[in-house]
Amino acid sequence: REGGAGAPREFEIAYSAAEHLVAAPGGAAQGPTEVALIDDDGSAADGVDALVRDARGQLREALIAAAYIARRVRGAGAAEPAGGDLRFRDVAVLARRRSTIPLVELALARLEIPYVVAGRALFDAAEVRDVAAILRLLLDPRDRLALATVLRGPMVALSDTALAVLAPPGRGLTVPLLGRWTSAAGAQGGRAPWPEDDGPGDARPLPALARLSAADRERLEAFRARFAGLRRAALRSTPGEAIRAAVSAFDLDRVLAALPRAQARLGNVDRLISIARRRGGSLASFARWLERRIRDEADEPEAAVFSPEDDAVRLTTIHASKGLDFPAVVLLDLNAEPRADQPGLSYIPAAGDVPAALLVRHHARRVDRPSRLGSLHDVEGSAHGPSLPLSTPALQAARAEVRARERAERQRLTYVAITRARRELVLVGAAVKPRSGSAWLTLKGTANAEDPAPLAGTIGATLEARALLAEARPPAPGTDAYARAALIPRAAPATEPARAQTVRIATASLATFQACSRRFRLRHLLGISEPPGEGQLGLFDAEGPAELPGEERVELDDGADPRPAGRAAHRVLQRWPRARWGEPTEAADVVARLAFEGLAPHGPDTPRVAEGIARFLGGPYARAVRGEEAALLREEALVLDIDPQSAGERRGARLALALALDLVVLHPSGLVDVIEYKRARPRADLAPYELRLRAYALALRRRHPDRPIRAGVLFVGAEVEPAWLKASGPVGSIADEEHARFERELARLAERFSEARAEGRFDGIPVEACRRLRCGFVRACHG
Repeated sequence: REGGAGAPREFEIAYSAAEHLVAAPGGAAQGPTEVALIDDDGSAADGVDALVRDARGQLREALIAAAYIARRVRGAGAAEPAGGDLRFRDVAVLARRRSTIPLVELALARLEIPYVVAGRALFDAAEVRDVAAILRLLLDPRDRLALATVLRGPMVALSDTALAVLAPPGRGLTVPLLGRWTSAAGAQGGRAPWPEDDGPGDARPLPALARLSAADRERLEAFRARFAGLRRAALRSTPGEAIRAAVSAFDLDRVLAALPRAQARLGNVDRLISIARRRGGSLASFARWLERRIRDEADEPEAAVFSPEDDAVRLTTIHASKGLDFPAVVLLDLNAEPRADQPGLSYIPAAGDVPAALLVRHHARRVDRPSRLGSLHDVEGSAHGPSLPLSTPALQAARAEVRARERAERQRLTYVAITRARRELVLVGAAVKPRSGSAWLTLKGTANAEDPAPLAGTIGATLEARALLAEARPPAPGTDAYARAALIPRAAPATEPARAQTVRIATASLATFQACSRRFRLRHLLGISEPPGEGQLGLFDAEGPAELPGEERVELDDGADPRPAGRAAHRVLQRWPRARWGEPTEAADVVARLAFEGLAPHGPDTPRVAEGIARFLGGPYARAVRGEEAALLREEALVLDIDPQSAGERRGARLALALALDLVVLHPSGLVDVIEYKRARPRADLAPYELRLRAYALALRRRHPDRPIRAGVLFVGAEVEPAWLKASGPVGSIADEEHARFERELARLAERFSEARAEGRFDGIPVEACRRLRCGFVRACHG
């Protein structure tokens, strides 16, 4: 105990002389010393760069540690062969404070020393915090904290001078991210929406944008131009897609790739995108969740975990290194003084016979002079004067208790730190006076000769920090991280990418791939919602002249979504009683069923859909089906299996095509009709639906090999008879040679799909073809 009085309490540590740590002797293979001390007098040799010359405190210790590792692993220079008995993976740098770790990263990256960090939370990474800031800014462009983070971060990289210009006194940081950067004369009420400062004398205010340097102004204007377009898309996107769009819009991936630890930084962003996709929800909810995770530091692991494959220096805190050991350990922050947290209300645990207690700190107002009766000013001044803490015996005893517990915890951590090394222990210490309660005070020695320092007599070498910093250099060009001549890597033999043996896909997806492989990738692989303004997801064609004479053009109201009406019409036709096919049908009855399926009964599109369904159910085709007593199959699910060898192809992937047939009519005469419902403007050319129709027909042909198959489309709401696919068989059925030819086409299409997935190549098509497909990605692909 302090002063040597009294017996140790249960939380205190008292080492006897027999328990003092002594470095184990080692052979020559273990290096010249076991314990080394790097003495830093704070000076720098001539010729070093400004960073080393002006560094102080934690940064200087980090630079010294990096210089020692470079010398120990690479050698001392030309006089000593490059490469010693240590490798980067054998060295660990332990710091008492987490704030030291980023400084060590900077020092190691400066000398091109590879490293890995353990114990770091994902949400503590700078790149993750930058992404969180841009998400907050997309949701609220007036968030000044997020704006400052983004403008000063890697996405914009404005200078400190630019931020000062954009944040004049009395207004704070103000940048109009949306709209035009207007002038003061056009501002409402004579107040400019952008920051400005008064010019000299009677000159007019000089806009802040004009006062920026050319480089800062160009970066800021580029950011504003991209931000407006990104925000419109991000607010309609999922959190994962919004993050990926922000990374792409501001070239954050390229910036991170140019920074130290590029792979780790890019991996953190990719991991955040994966978390966002897995959580789902809205962008606002994910941004709030991410802010809570950053604020709470909830994902920080309790222990360090390193991969043995990483040939890199290990960086971690002393607390996280418990249970690990390393061939060589460099200790930092030895002179850090522990500071006990003493809030207004403290809990003192029980110790021995002393029970647990709550400590309440009291304060009193200082009254410099007595208030005069009737003087309101003096009364208020006394009530709002400075408050001073009251010192009581209980408070003094509690403070001594807290200091003792902090000292005991520091001793335990120091023991953990100096016992992590198997071969070498390196202490980085300053020449300044050791601080009270620091590990440096304990390790360097005490004034009492009867109580020597734990490592007294074991320090085998003392190195000068000045010399280490003077000789520290990154490896020469053309050498590897160990300063050896870099080997020219041999080109790996070209291997053919693995291809899928079986392609399992839905008919609609395969039809999209057949029309445009890039559109398939965007919609089905990346899950990006196709903008409905141009293509309406291929479900509704509302542009162009009528293709059939006399047909009424079907239009959509502005902002209407065609998908609910289409789904409701399918379900009504699916559930309509077979006994009522061919009977006169009232549109009001159909409207009631559409309303039951979720379509608004008074919607602008409901009467038109109901009238079209009623005309079909009472039309000639429905009457013929009822009169023949034909069998009906509705919403039939099938799988069409295509073997490439059976189709006449030498190679290729097997195709398992999932089919969903809207209506199959089995006529008593043997003819089989397969019909697909479409809520679209009637077409004379059924080419957009040909792949699906022929796949349906081929699947039914295999089920009914002795019956002719006919395939067509019923344009619900506009037609009373199906439009049949042109074929060469009897009564418009598809001939056997047409089935065989289509089967070969499917086999070749499956092979092309397998190649595209294996090689990651999804080429686009000419813009004219995109417009014919009504594709919503035309602007994204072609500008």
